Amino acid sequence: MSLQLEIEPLTLEPSSHREEFVETATALGARVCRDAIWSNGRCNWIGPAMELLGGRWRQVHRVFGSEFYGGTSGVAYSLAALYEATGERVFKKTALSAIRHALGTSDEIEGPTRLGLYSGWFGIALAALDIGQRLKDESLREPSFRLIEDLARATPDPINLDLLAGNAGAIIGFLMLREHSDDPDRLTECAIRFGDLLIEAAVKAETGWSWGELHKPESGAFGNLTGYSHGAAGIGSALLELYCVTGELRFREAGDAAFKYERHWFDPETGNWPDLRAPELSGAPKTDKPSYMNAWCHGAPGIALSRLRAYELLGCQACREEADTATKTTISNLDGNSEMSQMNYSLCHGQGGNCETLIYGAEILRKPELVERAEEVALHGIETYEKYKLSWPCGGPSMLETSSLMLGLAGIAYFYLRMADPQRTPSILIFKPRSEH
Repeated sequence: MSLQLEIEPLTLEPSSHREEFVETATALGARVCRDAIWSNGRCNWIGPAMELLGGRWRQVHRVFGSEFYGGTSGVAYSLAALYEATGERVFKKTALSAIRHALGTSDEIEGPTRLGLYSGWFGIALAALDIGQRLKDESLREPSFRLIEDLARATPDPINLDLLAGNAGAIIGFLMLREHSDDPDRLTECAIRFGDLLIEAAVKAETGWSWGELHKPESGAFGNLTGYSHGAAGIGSALLELYCVTGELRFREAGDAAFKYERHWFDPETGNWPDLRAPELSGAPKTDKPSYMNAWCHGAPGIALSRLRAYELLGCQACREEADTATKTTISNLDGNSEMSQMNYSLCHGQGGNCETLIYGAEILRKPELVERAEEVALHGIETYEKYKLSWPCGGPSMLETSSLMLGLAGIAYFYLRMADPQRTPSILIFKPRSEH
């Protein structure tokens, strides 16, 4: 079984709308900097969130944490990219202050969540090292490597298993950090340890492998999750990355089994994979059938990323076909319905994130027309919101404007930088470790 790359990705040129996209990103970044709260050389933000109070989920406003997904390290990452694209010093100053806040408050992240790629120390360390390189600030290296050292000594968590906050994300984190380390083999061994736990924890069935306890009747859900951020797509993708670095066949077989599980749930009528969570958890009425999302976190857009990556790494034709189907489903749901992901521009579950499927799909499927469709979405956002200086709908409660990366303005700004020049602005919705085989 060959590990050789079997396709030649399409090189995407800077957009003909580059100036307009960068100008929009700059305006969004300026709003983020405007709303920063400063103290002793560090900065933070306040934004809307949902918290369980008095037995009910209520909308609150609270300060950001330090994590990549919704905290100051993610905001800092976007602002550093903006500084590199524009040279505006306010972006550099705010980025450095935000990442110092993240590094200085990382201990406040609860124990198991620290192992998360988007929720924990991996995201903070990766952001800090990238920002240090972009902004030529060596002071960020030492605290980043302290986090990495603690992560390397950590024990895999038997409960948190997904890409966003669990062991699958830890695998990606270790593999990404290898290029920053003087001892990359040690980090590979750490990733292997986490991969073996995923294999051990898998719910193994004729229909494929899945993870978690939502397959149990008492959970109220329809089954263990499909999807990229929390489900089998993200876990399978991480295992395939580990296979491509180590050549260990058990990780290839586990990744394939994860994708097999999702094939079992695929619905040809919708061209999508169901959201198997209990509907009541998100406030929806109880039903006899699962619903379908179209987002990075759940549904076709995120699953497309996993299949595009598998095709890029392994030349898997079945994955290419699934990627093509998922990309078509993403396009058909870019506008025109009431699903939340069609009504905001966030990265996690909005238009910005769904367009990532089209950008990556254009590269891997060699279909430049996909980028053209993404540009239409980006231009529509400018025409609808930026032209009239309106609030941008974000991915949090009531779609209120917030500054965070995956749900708010920092992420929307990054989306516009990526649209301006995809080759210069790497994806943060799918991290791609370097393979040695």
